[in-house]
This record gives sequence, C-alpha cells and structure tokens, in this order.
Amino acid sequence: MDQGNAAVWASALGIAGTLLGALGGAFVQARSTRRQVADQEAADVRHRLRDERRAAYASFLDQRDAVQSELGPITTVRMSPEWREGIDRRELWAPANVSLTALQRCATTVAITGPDDMANLAQAIYEAMLQEADSLRHPGLALDEVLRRYGAASGIVDSLRDSFVAGAQKALAAPTR
Repeated sequence: MDQGNAAVWASALGIAGTLLGALGGAFVQARSTRRQVADQEAADVRHRLRDERRAAYASFLDQRDAVQSELGPITTVRMSPEWREGIDRRELWAPANVSLTALQRCATTVAITGPDDMANLAQAIYEAMLQEADSLRHPGLALDEVLRRYGAASGIVDSLRDSFVAGAQKALAAPTR
C-alpha cells in the first residue's frame, strides 16, 4: 500500500505543480503584456506631443517671418524722404497688426504644447517683434532714432530666433535611453 499511496501523492503533486506552473506563467504573461501596452501607450503620447510641438514651433516661426514681411513696406515708407507726420497710416499698418495678433496666438500655442523654456522664448520673440514694430510707430522721432531703435529690436529678434530654433531642436530630439 505504501507504493500505491506514493503513486497517488506523486500524481497529485505533479498535477498541482502543473496547475501552479500554468497559472503562474499566465500571470507573468498578463503582467508583461500590460506593461508592454502601457509602454507603447506612453511612446504614442510622446510621439503625438512631439508632432504637436513640431507643428506649433513651425507655425510660430512662419508667423514670425510673416510679421517681418509685413513690416517691410512700413519700414520703406518710414525711411523715405516723403515721410510726414500727421498722415493717417492705419491702412499701411493693418496687415502688420493682423500678423502681430496671429504671432501672439502662435506664441500661446507654443505655451500650451510646452515646454516652459520654449514658451518663454516664444513670448520674448513676440514682445521683441512688437517692440520692433513700435519703433516704427512713434511719431515725431528723428529718423536716426527710429533706425537705432529698429536695429536694436531687430538684433534682439534675430538672437531670440536662433535660441528658439536651438531650443526646438532640443525639445524635438528623440529621447535617448
């Protein structure tokens, strides 16, 4: 009878071991699958955020260029010898004002997509572009002073643009592991 009991016990332990092995394997596989799905979801979110940032940064830089283009005709008129104070120039300024408003909206989009250092750079560029435009708006300023202010503001805008591009390259770089 000892051999019979031993065979029954061995069979029972073998069946229990098989069941525990199967359940343990299924548990480990389920946990691994959940981790893989979570990792893939996080990668998808990072990829989507990178695409949104790329679009926001490109839109901001395009709009910055549009403002610069709209200031060109104003600069030409302001620097011409025919410039006279007191003439209504709202029509001349209308496209530049629209472009400046659009640039501010683009800066807000950059602030939403982040990161904070890019939002700060976008806001600084907007403010410098506004200062550049305002340097041309001041009535009664001598042409030399207008040129000095415009040149200073343009230099700041160019420097900030370079910083923005470098920051965008860093923010959009693929993550390293």
